[in-house]
Amino acid sequence: MVDITQLREEYEKLKSVITATAPFIASLLRKVRIILTYSSSTAGAVSYKGIMILRPDEWLSLPLKDKVWLLSHEVLHIAFRDQQRCGSRNPILWNYVSDLVNNEILTQMLPKPERLGGVFIDEFCGLFRDVLSSLNLDVDDVKQMSKEEIYRLIPKPDGGGGKGGEGGFGRPRCPKCGSDKDLVIKRLKINRDGTYEAKFKCRKCGHEWDDEGTIGTGWGETRIPVEKIEVDLPPPGTDFSLEGEVLQEGDQSLYDEELTDEELEERWKEEISKAYTAQKMAGTIPAALRRVVERLLRPKVDWRNLLRQAFRYGMGRTVVSTYKRPSRKVPVFPGLRRFTIPTVWFLIDTSGSISQRELDQFVSEVYAVAGETPVKVICWDAEAYEPLRARSKSDVVNRVWKRMRGGGGTKIQYALKKTLAMMRPRDIVVVLTDGYIWDIDEDETKSLLSTVASKSSVAVFASTGRTYEIPPWISIRIEVENSS
Repeated sequence: MVDITQLREEYEKLKSVITATAPFIASLLRKVRIILTYSSSTAGAVSYKGIMILRPDEWLSLPLKDKVWLLSHEVLHIAFRDQQRCGSRNPILWNYVSDLVNNEILTQMLPKPERLGGVFIDEFCGLFRDVLSSLNLDVDDVKQMSKEEIYRLIPKPDGGGGKGGEGGFGRPRCPKCGSDKDLVIKRLKINRDGTYEAKFKCRKCGHEWDDEGTIGTGWGETRIPVEKIEVDLPPPGTDFSLEGEVLQEGDQSLYDEELTDEELEERWKEEISKAYTAQKMAGTIPAALRRVVERLLRPKVDWRNLLRQAFRYGMGRTVVSTYKRPSRKVPVFPGLRRFTIPTVWFLIDTSGSISQRELDQFVSEVYAVAGETPVKVICWDAEAYEPLRARSKSDVVNRVWKRMRGGGGTKIQYALKKTLAMMRPRDIVVVLTDGYIWDIDEDETKSLLSTVASKSSVAVFASTGRTYEIPPWISIRIEVENSS
């Protein structure tokens, strides 16, 4: 039987060690509730409600360096609310990406663990080097990204040429019925050497089986249908039944059952801000920590207001002054005469990397504009599809939404060419994308972007992910909203 008294004494010593080496972590650790329980299968874990779980026997078997790392690792998951931010994403892959970013912070503050496994950005970049190369990204670029941006980099099966989900190189098949089109993963472990261990399920015949293999590094080489992962987890907002001895009560204000998710998130942001100040006073701010915290605490920009301003600017450029009709307010000034009613061209990225929530939001922006001025929508992935016209809001629902196509690769050249050929001077052009565009740095793409912008009254590049400075395009970062 484990001596709990010994564990408590050791924990107090560990807190002192962390305070001396990583004040940011120590400040947050004091706020966290910690429970000792044998219900966990691992040395450490985190519940949905932000409770740290330690399994006493596994915990005591770890070297000191690993205990410090484990406490710090779980604290970051709780403070950054990684589980809550998962949303509709694949929970296993989201946890994998969260580990990448959190571990990058820890490597700049603490020695790496001796026995505990872990995933790191350098290894991730080696695993998916062909994907990053195709996007002109390197390790430093990935280290600058948010968790959401890195998550989008993980390739989908057959992402290089097909429409997604249609089989592809090395794709597993059900050993019972032979199907390779309706497979999901119920359990997935991605190893540091690029191999995986998984439990597959065939929805066609219901058969389940265990498998091992290698994740390819090219868009067409992913051997597992990682976009269709099923995990037996409780619904968001629920929690595991936790029974055990309390090691640390934590801050009661962070575990108030009556708090909404929004209120709890704000309280954790306040604690992160205090912890960041403590780290600053120590005189060392790791670059990875600075990027994550400043992004997290940065006031949100009202991107919809920026979009409206761009539209007003574009509409304003479709009028000219004329003395044939003097101003009504000040007769000595010329009046205004509109010489064209601009069409708004929405170039919507419908490639395989676009989530349903992103697509829903893109369509909502079209809906907001429809009826005010003529709207045309060009869906694009590795090709550009025929324009969809919307003269009213009902057209967006009944015509545009039902006829959208896509699911393949991400090349914007064809959409730009089609828009340039069909648009009139001083039309408004809006690109809606996640920013991960294969040909964005090609000379022909740059030339097309410049020509389209010159022909339009205003050109807007709105992205949910990677953003670009493409003068004279107006760049806007879109916040993806919850569908609820």
